[in-house]
Amino acid sequence: MSEQEGLPSGWAWATVGELAERVVVGFVGPSTGHRSSADVPLLMGKNVRDGKLDLSDAEYVTKAFHARERKS
Repeated sequence: MSEQEGLPSGWAWATVGELAERVVVGFVGPSTGHRSSADVPLLMGKNVRDGKLDLSDAEYVTKAFHARERKS
């Protein structure tokens, strides 16, 4: 299997270090009142497994919450 196999056209595998200058703790506080069915993915610790990002059970927040909370 090639390294790019299984990815959408135009996508490539990358490490977090290749994509971000700095990774910090995001929004800390309740977000349950701002959940959405599919607006903006809310990444949580449960989404990082075995060194990979697993979005199979991702939760989402509203676009308004995301715009207001810089670290969301």
